[in-house]
Amino acid sequence: MAQPLRPLTISELFDRTFSLYRTNFLIFVGIAAIPVAITVVLQLLYELVALRSASPWLGILTALVLVILYMVASMVMQGASIVAVSQLHMGLEASVSGAFDGIRGRIGELVFLALNVGLRVALGLVLLIVPGIYLALRYAVAVPAAVIEDAGISQSLARSGELKSLDATSGESFASL
Repeated sequence: MAQPLRPLTISELFDRTFSLYRTNFLIFVGIAAIPVAITVVLQLLYELVALRSASPWLGILTALVLVILYMVASMVMQGASIVAVSQLHMGLEASVSGAFDGIRGRIGELVFLALNVGLRVALGLVLLIVPGIYLALRYAVAVPAAVIEDAGISQSLARSGELKSLDATSGESFASL
């Protein structure tokens, strides 16, 4: 059954989050296990290549590929988790395969969105720490906005900024939109 959408206090948000994850534990473990298992296998292959390789360049190239694959796996897990939480919150049936189907064809876009946000935050942190923190908060919900609202990179960045600035006293929040 769908729960009403309204602004939540921090304790209500944590309570709802933990109860959602507790009652659907196997779904979220499945979502996290598949990309992690793939990256573990790739890391084992990297170790084999690094141990057998005499060339340091091959080791560096392999490490770079592994970092990119970790980022892809992270975005796959995050996107699929967002889909599953959204489905469960709306009272729909959620499954591991359904969560991955919800982001099929959008993984590259989510990776580029994460890189975009990461570069903006890093630049803000380099300039001064306060702009970096501001940008991290401003773009904190860019990935959920991209997944739930099926928005592109620039639209989800803009939407994340809008959601950050919504006033809780006006009755609007990310959950109610």
